[in-house]
Amino acid sequence: MATIRETDLYGISTTELEVELAKKVVAHVPSVEQVLFCCTGSEATFHAVRLARAATGRRKLVKFQGCYHGWHDYLLRNVLSAPELVGQRDPVSAGMLDEAVDNTLVCDFNDLEGVERAVRANPEQVAGIILEPIPHNLGCILPQPGFLEGLRRLCDREGIILIFDEVITSFRHHIGGFQALAGVRPDLTTLGKAIGNGFPIAAIGGKRELMQRFNTRPAGTCTSLGPSTPTPAASPPRLPRSRLSRPGRCTITFSVLASACERDSWISWPAPAFRRR
Repeated sequence: MATIRETDLYGISTTELEVELAKKVVAHVPSVEQVLFCCTGSEATFHAVRLARAATGRRKLVKFQGCYHGWHDYLLRNVLSAPELVGQRDPVSAGMLDEAVDNTLVCDFNDLEGVERAVRANPEQVAGIILEPIPHNLGCILPQPGFLEGLRRLCDREGIILIFDEVITSFRHHIGGFQALAGVRPDLTTLGKAIGNGFPIAAIGGKRELMQRFNTRPAGTCTSLGPSTPTPAASPPRLPRSRLSRPGRCTITFSVLASACERDSWISWPAPAFRRR
């Protein structure tokens, strides 16, 4: 209430609260050198896609079967696919442009060789690889040891932008996101309303050389416009809590659950590799 009394909605420019919050995001999330706020996770992933294409001059994207990254045409395919459509062409909504759907390649999570094949089949065409480092929209699936590291090496070798969608995993598994536990730094990270304890706020952050391409600075050519400034009520910097300064209980509980699932054959994948550090 104090924030609402002191400020109002802003359609242009930046509030002092945003600056303070930006400093805290940069301080905590390993890959983030600069950050741009918006209102929803879908906006954040949309900006990440646009920025990856602007930086590379390429058109295609790689996402993973079952992962959800927002409502826009570029990534809204192969989410909750029927069994017969897994790995096939499966746009989620009517009205999606064929070109947008077909420029997004779909691979299986944890199948590094499958990603390698997709990239080889589209030489110098893939702008970005986007994934949830733990695909919570799929259920209890953890990245196999070496999978995230392999994606990082592949992107470095091929000049591809690696994007972690941490809208769900950020500030829940760790205040630095799951990347802080995994020890793998993406080029871009998208964050969601966990920043503001459920208020409508989201963010895209990453390497300074990429973030400075946005037109929020005079020389930027990658456009970010519209009512993208979050409400001041969502901006008070709530991140520094002593209970958030270490790996979250969520990570411990999730690892135990994953082990139980594997033991009882609910679903099969290698034993969890991530524990409290």
